[in-house]
Amino acid sequence: MTSTDVALWYVESINQQNAEVLDQLTSDGIRLIDAENRITHGKIASREAWDHTFSLFPDYEILILETFTKDHSIMLLGTVSGTYAGATSEPEFAAWKCPIAIRVEVVSDQIAEWRTFYDLRPSYQALGIA
Repeated sequence: MTSTDVALWYVESINQQNAEVLDQLTSDGIRLIDAENRITHGKIASREAWDHTFSLFPDYEILILETFTKDHSIMLLGTVSGTYAGATSEPEFAAWKCPIAIRVEVVSDQIAEWRTFYDLRPSYQALGIA
């Protein structure tokens, strides 16, 4: 399996909210780095972060349009979208979608680093904090 295959399988597992496969593909020392440069370190913390994301946005989805690979580093380009589960007012802002870039490091067929770059304003509007 190539590093790109691993990264795309991870995306597919996120979209399916398949915790078992996410755990399988996650290295013990994974670093998740979000668009605000916050770092989540370790498999357990990574699982908790994804569970939190899925609880806020039950239809969270990443659509990959292009991939670029150099050795074990992969750049994924596409869109990310979701609908805030707790939206009570202004429902037109509950659903959001924006471009995303994800830099992935794969080591021994597992995700060692997952770094996202995207505009957080649409998701913050859905949460009512923009």
